[in-house]
Amino acid sequence: HRQFLRDAIQRAVQCAMTAPNHKVTEPTTFHRIIAPSAASEKLLDIVYSVTLERLLSRKISGHEACRSEAMRKREKWSDIPAFLVATVRGMGDQCQSS
Repeated sequence: HRQFLRDAIQRAVQCAMTAPNHKVTEPTTFHRIIAPSAASEKLLDIVYSVTLERLLSRKISGHEACRSEAMRKREKWSDIPAFLVATVRGMGDQCQSS
């Protein structure tokens, strides 16, 4: 099972690295984040913040319920032993606006 996952991840990375883009102006970079680490804690903080912001913007529940759900998601992600994060140079503030 692990070998299948490694092969799938390797194929996905290879596809992304060779995907056509305009004059290689937006090359993709991959980062492996092993937990626990400072980088994984920062990622968990981002998960919390993004989840909280999205829940609050939907106005489905009160502020405290949204905070509780965002923390639940952060804690769930904290059980993940490693992450593969893809970043794209040249996107600038586009990530912030979505």
